[in-house]
Order: sequence, then C-alpha cells, then structure tokens
Amino acid sequence: MVMALPMLNAVGRFLPKTAIVILAQKRVMLDLLEGRDNIVKLALDDPNFSGIFGKLNLVKKIREHNPQATISTAPSPKIRSGMLAFLSGSVKRICARQYGSPLFNTKVAAQSGEKHYVYRNLSLLKPLGIESNEVEYGIGIPLKYNKQAEEFIKNSNIFSNKIIGLHPGAGNRQKRWLPEKFVAIGKDLTSRGCQLIIFGGAEEAGLVNEVASGIGPKGLRFVGNNDLNSTLALISKCQIFLSNDSGLAHCAAALGVATVVVFGPTDPNICAPVAQNVRVIRNSLQCSPCYRPANKYKCDCYPSRCLDIPVDMVLKEAAKLLADSGND
Repeated sequence: MVMALPMLNAVGRFLPKTAIVILAQKRVMLDLLEGRDNIVKLALDDPNFSGIFGKLNLVKKIREHNPQATISTAPSPKIRSGMLAFLSGSVKRICARQYGSPLFNTKVAAQSGEKHYVYRNLSLLKPLGIESNEVEYGIGIPLKYNKQAEEFIKNSNIFSNKIIGLHPGAGNRQKRWLPEKFVAIGKDLTSRGCQLIIFGGAEEAGLVNEVASGIGPKGLRFVGNNDLNSTLALISKCQIFLSNDSGLAHCAAALGVATVVVFGPTDPNICAPVAQNVRVIRNSLQCSPCYRPANKYKCDCYPSRCLDIPVDMVLKEAAKLLADSGND
C-alpha cells in the first residue's frame, strides 16, 4: 500500500475530481488513507466479503461505482486481480506486463532500468495520460493519535530526545535479522543515552517481549492492534527507525523518519523504502536476492545466510544518522 501511495497521489493531482475505489489486502492498510474523502475504501479481509457470496457482494460494491479504469499494482496475484478487474466492468484494465493475466487488456511494460515497484506503479498511469515520477506519500495522522503517542511518551517517563524505534518482525521469518542482534544493538544504543521502543503487531508480541526483555528497562514495548494510526503516530516521534524489510519500515520512511533497513532475501533495488535518510544494509551473496513476488523463496534456510550481518555494520549507520540529527 505504501508503495502505491505515490501513484494514488498522482491521480489526485492530475484528475482532482475523480472518484477512486481502493481495494486493499487488509483493512488495517486503509489507515494509510486517513482523511481522503474522495476514496471509497474496501478490504478483502472484511467479513462481509468472505466466502463465495461475500465475493459476489464485493463485486457488486465495486460495480456500484461504475469504474472506467482498473489498475492492479505491481506485483499482484494474477488470477485474483485479473478476475476482479474483469468483473468490475471497467473498460480499461491496466497492469504491469510482468504481473498481468489475460483478463487485463492494457499491459504496461517497464521502462529500461525501471525496477522499483514505486516507479512501476507510477508508470501504470500512462494509459490514463498521466506521467509522473514524483514520490509523494501524504500520510496523515489524525490529531487524536498524535496526542495518544505524546501520552505514551509522557506516561513511559521518556525524557531522552533520542527515541529509537526497533521492529524485529517481518511478514516472513526468512526476512528477520536474529532477535539477539536487535538486543545487542539496543543495548549499545541505550548506553549512548537513547530510549528504545520495540514495535510489532499482535502476532509479533512474543518477539517484541523477547527483544524488550533482552534490552532491559530502556526497551519499551509497543504492540499494535488493528489500528495502524496508533503505530504510525508513535513511529513519527522516533528520531531513527531500525527494522527488517517490513511494512513498518516503509511507513517510517514515508513519514520522514530516518530509517535503517536490514535486507536479506529480498531485493532492495525493487522494494526498499524510497525516501530521504534511508540506509539499506545487506550482505551480498551470489544466491541473494532469492525472493520472488507471490511470496516465493528459492531457499529454506533459517536463519538466512544473507542475514548474517554483523551488529557493528548496522550500528555504524544508526550512529551516523544520530550524528546527522545532532543527537550523537
């Protein structure tokens, strides 16, 4: 969703009166679209859309808006996205040539050297007469969530102006730097006067607790629920966000937070956060990257050999960002 936001914002700039229907994988992703009144927000994990009859209800909801064009972002599941685009009734069904099914009638080839998903998504607007390479995210956090984040900091007795966010999780465990390495870097940063907040989703609560316990009193836990805005608001209060290749890393970078991302089997050339003050750390191996779209890996190693990255290498980049911010 984050990598599709620049494309969505370009539509808003070039076609300001256009109504947009967004179909997200998960409802929590729709929090990234807070305050956008011209958008109809739908999610595949909505209970109203489960099962055969639910999917028929979803198609009915989409067709109510009589879409003239449907865009499937890159990458996207070919069969499902193609079927939904076809059933939507759209005259123009657009996808990236590399990821499209026969049910799309407008396939956009990537330009020479154009690899990153952000720019591939922007190129999908060309059949609509829109050409833009401007990377604008425009994530808005409602005031009440900013106040909640300030209350969390106050109630946690955080007086340091060096707040570092850690996210030891990721959607797939093969993308996770070992928890003990997050503990080691956390201990070093606390010795420099930093306050650590360890982030994770409800399914990562055990991992968050493990890392926070290893770091000690200055390792605070923040386990999010299905309300992404609370997490976004607290991330925005961090000076640095250190993470595996994950959705939260993309959110942090899009919010303008200096971000250090540890990459393993995925390819930063196509999916690293696109923003200023992003540092990518990876261990280049002949077999890396081995991740391909549709969540397929060529290797079953855990921990992944490509994630055999020394703590010092990551700490060095975090220290540079602290120095650049005047908080070393």
